[in-house]
Amino acid sequence: MKEHLTEADLEELVDGEAVSTRWVERLLHLRHCDTCQQRAEELFPRRGLRILKKLFPSLAAASRDPDGPDGQVWVDLECIPDAILRRVMELNLKLAREEEKAVGLWRRFRDQKPERWSLLVRNHPGFGTLGMMNLLLREARRFWRRDPRRAEQLTRLALEVHGCLRKADYDARCLDESEALSWGYLANALRVQDRFREAEEALVIGERKLTDRDAILELAWLRRIRGALLRDMRRFDSALSAVREARKLFGRVGAWEDEASMVVNEGFILRQTGDVEESASLLER
Repeated sequence: MKEHLTEADLEELVDGEAVSTRWVERLLHLRHCDTCQQRAEELFPRRGLRILKKLFPSLAAASRDPDGPDGQVWVDLECIPDAILRRVMELNLKLAREEEKAVGLWRRFRDQKPERWSLLVRNHPGFGTLGMMNLLLREARRFWRRDPRRAEQLTRLALEVHGCLRKADYDARCLDESEALSWGYLANALRVQDRFREAEEALVIGERKLTDRDAILELAWLRRIRGALLRDMRRFDSALSAVREARKLFGRVGAWEDEASMVVNEGFILRQTGDVEESASLLER
């Protein structure tokens, strides 16, 4: 990238919520361009050369932003080696290609019986990718409420795909996070079907799989699902604790819509416990 970064480019960098190939290219440019670094520091004097640590959770060097919501964790740009940035770019390019192929492949086979899906996972090379697994999880999430049985089938298929992946082709942390989230999604599909015991068992597995405590977003989702499960089981005190933890975690990574959803959930649980006044106070903030 020879041209200097625009103000919009720099704003996207410091507010980045996900790593993309284009995002990494801009970050590499910023690393080695004195002009763009000076411009970033002028525009964002507190944040110009820092990014959210969640985008590179394996890095040890980090600082907390006292002005950020719930103390968001940042890492100095100079602490991120170029080799890591290029590796991230390579992995994202690979995943983007896999997901592009997965979309076309899934369109061909999505209307077949679930028994056929399992055969395809074991025998069709296009199904054995992380891109396909991510696609199946997105599909499962769409069906949580309108067809939880299908959501369950899709999530179980995603777990089958995980079992067939060539582990050497992917980052181990990324695989662990995807597997943990899959178990959480399965738990939620089971919860909506009132299969609470099975949901609890699936959720425990997901929580055990998530060994990296820097996987904040995935942990937030597991806490969110646990809160919903405990609420449906009418264990309201425990549900409130889980929902409040999820709310803080979503806030730490800037997932504002999910954080707001947790506020609504907290208010709903408070209302169920009979604490109407506190519920109303919370929702009016």
